[in-house]
Amino acid sequence: MSTKIYDAHLWQGTADELAISMHELRKQYIEEAAKELSKWSEDELKEYSKKRHNFVEDQYFYLPFLLRDEIRKGENTPFNFDASVVVYFYKGKIVAIPFGLTMFKELETAFRSNPKMKFYGYWDNVEPDEDCSEEEWEERKEFFDGLFDDSAEFYHFGSLGFTYELSNQETLWKICDKYREMTHGREIVR
Repeated sequence: MSTKIYDAHLWQGTADELAISMHELRKQYIEEAAKELSKWSEDELKEYSKKRHNFVEDQYFYLPFLLRDEIRKGENTPFNFDASVVVYFYKGKIVAIPFGLTMFKELETAFRSNPKMKFYGYWDNVEPDEDCSEEEWEERKEFFDGLFDDSAEFYHFGSLGFTYELSNQETLWKICDKYREMTHGREIVR
């Protein structure tokens, strides 16, 4: 098996600190997703929703369903806000791999610039860069070779680690609430 883990980060803190960091990341995700959504008017969103999902026009509920369905389809669309971080606890290390953060530049920067995150990527067909010693590169190889054991016929990232889902259903509701607050100028209570 060829191993290419381009975007792994070693967490240099406790699991509790990581949970707090992921909670803060989710708050920032909600803000950034709502800003992205606010580039569209309510009428544009309803029109898109009707065309793409045949939703009946509803005053409130079409929007979270639109976001949920866009994520489920997994296609490259303007409203596929799917984002998560898969966390592995293996060999006394905590390694986090983000997915979907590139859509939100500030969120991606916040993840990567966290002082407790250290880049921990590995790919087996190149030499380490100047920031990584041969010993550390070998350690990364052993970590990922052990985690993604060759004997496994099939794996996907979430099946071997814990997925911290930024775009869960409750978060989508919060994004929609924030969008409506931003576009209508007042807090929306559902």
